[in-house]
Amino acid sequence: MNLYSAFIALRLIPLDGASYGEAAEYETYINAYPLSQADNPPNGDYLDMADAHVPKALRDKVAEEQNEEKEKDK
Repeated sequence: MNLYSAFIALRLIPLDGASYGEAAEYETYINAYPLSQADNPPNGDYLDMADAHVPKALRDKVAEEQNEEKEKDK
């Protein structure tokens, strides 16, 4: 099994009177994927980490991905 992950941390700062919601929407335009998938890029998963305890959030995401892999193997 080949499993690769990319994590991108952003600190969004609204400019020119934009709201935080508008700034947060910008993150959906940022994606990381292998160059071999450039013609058909996969959708990214976005975690809102505002006011979150980072280690727990990452641990939960890893557990979620492990469960998805177990389901694929069935």
